[in-house]
Amino acid sequence: MPQSTYRFDIKDWKGRSVRLTETTYSKHLPVHPEIVDYIQEAQETIRDPDLVLQVEGGALRLCRRGLGRGRLEKTWLAVVVYYDENNIGTVATFHFMRSLPDEIVLEHRAFYFGGRRVLQSTEGI
Repeated sequence: MPQSTYRFDIKDWKGRSVRLTETTYSKHLPVHPEIVDYIQEAQETIRDPDLVLQVEGGALRLCRRGLGRGRLEKTWLAVVVYYDENNIGTVATFHFMRSLPDEIVLEHRAFYFGGRRVLQSTEGI
C-alpha cells in the first residue's frame, strides 16, 4: 500500500496527532475553494479550538471564530476530524460557517467578550 503524503501532521489541543492528507485536500478544493488560503488557520483551529462539537457518525467538529478575512471575517472555521482506535485524527474536511450547527457541545473552550477571545479556565472545577 502506498504511503499517504500529508499536507500537515500536527498535535491537537489534547496532544493527539491529526493529519490532513493530500488526497483529502485535493478532493475538497473544488467544493470549498476558500480553504486554499487557510491551511495555517485550520491547524490553529485543531491546536486551539473555541468549541468542540460531536458530529453524527463519531467525528468531532472543531470550531474557531475570527480567523477569516474579508467576507469570512465573522464566520466560524470548522475542521471535521475522525479519530481512529489509536487516537490518530484524520481531517475529513474544513470550511467556513456563518452559524453553528445543532450538534452536541463537548467542550466550550473560549468565548468572545468585547471582540476579544477569552479562554475559559478549568482550574478549580
